[in-house]
Amino acid sequence: MSRKRLNKQTPPRTNKEYWEMIKDAFGENPKEVNAQFTHRTLFYKEVLENIIKGRFKVKCPEWWDVDYMLNLLIYKGRFFITNTSAGVAPVDGSSHGYNMFLRAPYLTVVNSVLGTFDRILFGRKRNAVCVYLYDNKGFRSMYDIINVYAQKLANVDASIDVNLMNTRAAYIFNAEDTKQADEAKLIYDKISRGEPAVYTRVRNPMNPENGGLEITTIPVKNNYIAGDLIEAKRAIISEFLTLVGLNSTSYEKKERLITAEVDSNNEESEYNIAYMKRNLKRQCKAVRDMFGIEFKIKVVDGHEKKKKKKIAQDLHQKTDS
Repeated sequence: MSRKRLNKQTPPRTNKEYWEMIKDAFGENPKEVNAQFTHRTLFYKEVLENIIKGRFKVKCPEWWDVDYMLNLLIYKGRFFITNTSAGVAPVDGSSHGYNMFLRAPYLTVVNSVLGTFDRILFGRKRNAVCVYLYDNKGFRSMYDIINVYAQKLANVDASIDVNLMNTRAAYIFNAEDTKQADEAKLIYDKISRGEPAVYTRVRNPMNPENGGLEITTIPVKNNYIAGDLIEAKRAIISEFLTLVGLNSTSYEKKERLITAEVDSNNEESEYNIAYMKRNLKRQCKAVRDMFGIEFKIKVVDGHEKKKKKKIAQDLHQKTDS
C-alpha cells in the first residue's frame, strides 16, 4: 500500500480496524490460509521455544543472563564470549571475513552499554570464542524449525475450533413464513432450556405430520473430527521433538508400540542431537581454557533422564535384596 493511499484512508475507529490496516499495509491477506502473523502462531512459537529452553542446563558465572544466551542460541544459532569492560561476558555480534577454511575470523560487537569493539575468533591471537549449536557457515539456528511447527500447530488448533463450532448446528427448520419461524424459535428455546413441558396448538410448527414445518437433523457425530485433529497435533509435537533431538517416546499409546519402534525413535533423536552436543562441549571447553571460568551448556534429553532413573532403581533393588 502506498503512503499516499494510507494518508487518504479514514482513521481506524477500533483496535481491530487498526490491525487490519497494518496487515493490509504489509501485504497480508487475513482471508488466506496463512497463520504466520496470527496470535495463535506466536503462542505456539513461545511454547516450542520454552520446550527447547527446558532441555538446556547451563552452568556459568552467577551474574550472566542465561535467557539471553539461550535466546541467541535458539534464534541466531550462536553467541560469543570475550573480555569486555564489564569483564568476561557473553555478547552478540557480527562475524565477518574469511580465512583459508572459509570461516569468519573477525567479530564486531556493537552494544549500547559496552560500546563498539572488534575481536579475533580464529588464529593464534584470538581473544573471543564463538559458542554455537551447529557447525556451518551460517551458524544454523532453530528459528526456522520453531516457525514451521508453530504454524502447523496453529493451523490444527484453528481447525479444531472450526470443527467444534460446526458441530453445534444440529437442526435446520424449513419455515413457510416469518410467523412460523418465530414460533419454532420460541418452542426450541424452551426445549433447549430444559423445560419439562412445552404447550403448543394442535397444528404446531414442530410437527410436520400436522402441516408444520420440516426439520432436518444434522448428524453432528459424523462431522466431529476434533479427536483426530488432537492426535494430529500430538504427532506434530512428537515430530518437532524428534527433529530437534529431544524426543524419547512416541505420542501413541504404549500398547500400540513395539520395542523396535521405541528404540528406533530414541536412536533417531540421539543422532539429531549428537552433533549439537559435540559442538557445545568443544566450544565450552575452549571458553574454560581461554578465560579460566566454569562454563558448561549441557543438553539433557528425556531418554537420558529415564536411563539414569532406571539405573538408580536397579541399584536400589539390589541394595534391598
